[in-house]
Amino acid sequence: MRKNRLIAYGDTVLIVDLYLGAPGFSDTQVSIFVALSVSDLAVSFLRTSLNGAAKMAFGDVLPPKYQALSASEPITTTVKMWELLPNELRLQILECLLALKPERLAPYTTFCRPWQDRIEAILFEEVTLYVTNANILSGKTTASTLADIIRGPRIQDIKKLNIVVDFDPTSVNLVTDALQCRKELGAAFANVIDGTFEAMRGWKREQALFDLEIHEERSCGHHLIHYGSKLAARQENNIDCVRSIRHKEYNADRCHCCSYRGLLSIICSTMSKELRDIEFGFQRRDIKNLSIFEEGFEFVPAGVKSITVRNTTPSGFDLYDWMYYDFKVYPCSPSIVKVSQNLETLHISDPIENFLAGGSNSIIQTLDLRWWPNLKSLSVTSIQLRDFMFNTQLELDCMAEVARRMPQLRRLEFWCMAIRDERLDYAGRFLYRVNQDGAHLSWEAGLNHGYRFDWNPWRKVAQLHGAKMLNIIDSHLESTDGSDLDPYQKLLNFFETRLHSGKEVQKSKCERH
Repeated sequence: MRKNRLIAYGDTVLIVDLYLGAPGFSDTQVSIFVALSVSDLAVSFLRTSLNGAAKMAFGDVLPPKYQALSASEPITTTVKMWELLPNELRLQILECLLALKPERLAPYTTFCRPWQDRIEAILFEEVTLYVTNANILSGKTTASTLADIIRGPRIQDIKKLNIVVDFDPTSVNLVTDALQCRKELGAAFANVIDGTFEAMRGWKREQALFDLEIHEERSCGHHLIHYGSKLAARQENNIDCVRSIRHKEYNADRCHCCSYRGLLSIICSTMSKELRDIEFGFQRRDIKNLSIFEEGFEFVPAGVKSITVRNTTPSGFDLYDWMYYDFKVYPCSPSIVKVSQNLETLHISDPIENFLAGGSNSIIQTLDLRWWPNLKSLSVTSIQLRDFMFNTQLELDCMAEVARRMPQLRRLEFWCMAIRDERLDYAGRFLYRVNQDGAHLSWEAGLNHGYRFDWNPWRKVAQLHGAKMLNIIDSHLESTDGSDLDPYQKLLNFFETRLHSGKEVQKSKCERH
């Protein structure tokens, strides 16, 4: 593959000609054409083969500072010529090369110091660490792997760290002395996780501040507890360099003897107040297994401003979520309320409206409602407006009482997904937002909700938020089966791709194996 780019610097015109050979071969070449003075046709041609050989050929007319060079001189002379170029011009050359294929040029970072500094700043912006059975057993991933990769000035370059966890100690069941092998593998796994976060603990906020993304192929939090992880035992100091956590958990399961703690809970328990954003998505391989809902969010650090929880199957399409129909307070309720004073954004795709409403099925318990002094955006998805026996007016009145306790609220979105058999008859979307034009309320609903409601409680809410008038729009929900509704699409986008076994693959492909 050959690409050219023209770069102008003062009266210097430079053409970078980059030839990239096939992956795995050493025929990557960079040709730099420099016309130092276009007016008098002085042209120099520098060809540098990055696999070690240097070839130079020049035109008939050369500037004096290049006349001492000859085509037979070693690569040190080539570097000397490189150093004669203005620094700004060299940086433009490097920018051009790096924009094409930075990962292919990585082996040649030692060509010159500016090149090394510039390439590493890009190569180490995003780092992926694979914690799998094979990597642990082969020694490819150890407790010191992350510290060995990210060290020195590279700490300042990292912007995102991906950790892919695919650990299953039962995979050694068929070998001789399987019990001992499982014990050793589990201890090694706990050691790798402890060492990885120990490395992060040594990075101060002044050195690094990055996003952490976890791809957990199968729940492993209980393994860390069973095999004596220091991280799980909360024996370490806090980590200051992580600003957000995005956690995808597949095949989600929880262990009763471990107090239903998952990997996210263990990680968050060692985070400092610098952590601002948590986004958690999970899927249950066994849809009847509801243990994931028992965990709660007691581990959320006090400094967190935004929480997003995504159930891979929207409640409206998950019949087993009906088993929570009689719950007065859903499991996550007390922990969410715990951080209610600091939260600015809350998005949850599970039915939690009961805790917002004070936990009553028929009567608004005003005294039980929490104050959310800083909350600006709230989005909730439930299976239907079900908690008031399909009394939509009572539900909307209750949500108005909730909104009155959110003085900074600027957006409240309430989605009511329909179950499979009923399609959109009980589906609905309620949106309340406040902007510079005032307060706006829209209600889109299926056939069984109707449109004649008393909106006076919401007019009072709008006045509380500084709006003189409330603009109201009622409409029919235009959709077929609910698969195009916004929460469902966001869930699909969240789980669209995953890092698995060293590759980013489509979720559907991974599930076929």
